[in-house]
Amino acid sequence: YGLGISLLMALTGGEPSRGLRSAYEDDVLDMVAGKEGAGGGLLHAARRAAHWPQAATRELVKAVHGLVYERKSQRLPLPEALAAFEAALRFGGDDDGGADAGAAAAAPVAAKRPTASGAGFSATSSGASA
Repeated sequence: YGLGISLLMALTGGEPSRGLRSAYEDDVLDMVAGKEGAGGGLLHAARRAAHWPQAATRELVKAVHGLVYERKSQRLPLPEALAAFEAALRFGGDDDGGADAGAAAAAPVAAKRPTASGAGFSATSSGASA
């Protein structure tokens, strides 16, 4: 949970004591659900706070959702969160979700939820696997 809140702080420049989780809850949930035009407030805050590329922000929001907004028993395990961070890196400096986003979207997403046994997850950049 703490890692997810820290990531949300980094994305938005917000303070956790000021209701950060609830301030962006609708944006996060709508973005994860894939609603058209979702996340405007969060995307704007991320751009304003640290010039986060929109495509990378969208990927990182998936990790924020799994770490912060999921029930405790369903939270994203740390190895999967790290894989989601690596997936966001594929978006590089793409500022508008353009060509880099299309190429990255065509690549397999490393942060898919595995089966209960955790089979199929591998952190290729570190060489470790579960």
